[in-house]
Amino acid sequence: MTTVAAPVRARTATRTPPARRGRADAPAAAPRAKARLDAPAEQRAERTRARERHASHLGRLGAVLVFATIAVLVLAVVFHVMLAQRQMQLDRLNVQIAKEQRAYEQNRLIEANASSPQQIITKAQGLGLVPPAEPATYLAVPGAPLPSASAGEPSTTIDEYGKVKAELGNQQP
Repeated sequence: MTTVAAPVRARTATRTPPARRGRADAPAAAPRAKARLDAPAEQRAERTRARERHASHLGRLGAVLVFATIAVLVLAVVFHVMLAQRQMQLDRLNVQIAKEQRAYEQNRLIEANASSPQQIITKAQGLGLVPPAEPATYLAVPGAPLPSASAGEPSTTIDEYGKVKAELGNQQP
């Protein structure tokens, strides 16, 4: 089977715009249009220069976009590096805090053992102090109120809380 090529239509520069086609009262070609017909090579050259300018602008835009993308990626890497460094610093601080908390707890244990009643008695006996043979005797002072608790009950301030609190005022921290 043989194929036949369609005839190539030549483009003419005298073609009228679609809106004026078929109008009988259309004016003749303007002098400007005639000048365009005289310079088709200049038009092609101008179009070529316009395309080159457009391509040049696109090239510059592409270069700027590539540069901006690279800059954003570098900034992201720098941000992540700084973030990792700060995280490592926080980890070191957490280790130091844990170590200091262990030392604090150890010192609290030593203090609690040193201030226990049995330890105080042992130290006092080591200094030559002895407990009294009789329990302490309270002396009555004339004009002073007597203790409200009997000998077998522990002393408490709950009964006199309102009176004591009113006297202290805002002295409490």
